[in-house]
Amino acid sequence: MHAFNIRKLIREAPLLPITGIVILFIVVLMRFAILPQITRFIVNKKEQARYKTLISSENGYRQIKQEITDKIELLRNRLAPLPKQKTASRDLGGYLEMLIAVARKNDIRFVRIQPQDEEQAADRILCPVMLVLTTTYHELGRFITALEKLPNLFSVDRLAMEATAEGKCDVKLLVTCLIPMKNKQ
Repeated sequence: MHAFNIRKLIREAPLLPITGIVILFIVVLMRFAILPQITRFIVNKKEQARYKTLISSENGYRQIKQEITDKIELLRNRLAPLPKQKTASRDLGGYLEMLIAVARKNDIRFVRIQPQDEEQAADRILCPVMLVLTTTYHELGRFITALEKLPNLFSVDRLAMEATAEGKCDVKLLVTCLIPMKNKQ
């Protein structure tokens, strides 16, 4: 009788790790794929119920209109730092013009602008540009801060500085222009 149980266990032993892996896969799938969808569904269902209540109430439409107006204003404030000219341009020249406009606002004078080799990402063309300039620490800080406020257009990748006389510094700055692919938008 014990020999029969041992033979049965030997026959079924390879299935135990496979069963464990399948159970682990199901648990991971539940955790990372299914549960977030359920959570999102519950949140959307609550929001839908809230809007139904607002629509059926006396002041509901005004409150919904106010929420939409607030969201529009928030989006406008996010777009405010973008330069007004050449925002529709998708070539490197337009991006360089925007870069120069940001520099002028921050009292930056370029010694040299040198485009580097382009790279292609999934949805963008990455155009690195080496900027050589002489400026003060404060002006450089304002310039980099202004560029960092435009994360969909520019990325500051490298910075090298050398102090010179009178509080000035010679700066080499690598800025990457993030140009969307023409067929994507």
